Amino acid sequence: MEQHLKALQQANLVRLARADLKRAIKAREVTAAEVLLGEIPDWLEEMRVEDLCNAVPRFSWRHFQRLMQEAKAGLALTVFGLTPRQRLVIAEWLAEWEVAADERHRARARRHRPRTDSVRRRAA
Repeated sequence: MEQHLKALQQANLVRLARADLKRAIKAREVTAAEVLLGEIPDWLEEMRVEDLCNAVPRFSWRHFQRLMQEAKAGLALTVFGLTPRQRLVIAEWLAEWEVAADERHRARARRHRPRTDSVRRRAA
């Protein structure tokens, strides 16, 4: 019974660590590319690449499929299951995606910014 409880505790720690990582990626405190290129902790080895990519803002299933096809990797691979070449290809792709997503976001914000001068003219 004690072994069972230890296993549950360990599983909870892994889940919490992965959730914190996903939260940090969504908040852009760290990038998925940095995670893949850095040293992989034990709790991250069995995480699916799909779950890591889903944490990247505005990264869809279609983008994930295209990425894995370009990396010549299966859709169900874990981080540990990636070859060094696949890890590099995926990290480069994600880094480019995150930079481009920021640029698209800024451009969209400029296009949709309310024009205060036209609002004032109507009110006058």
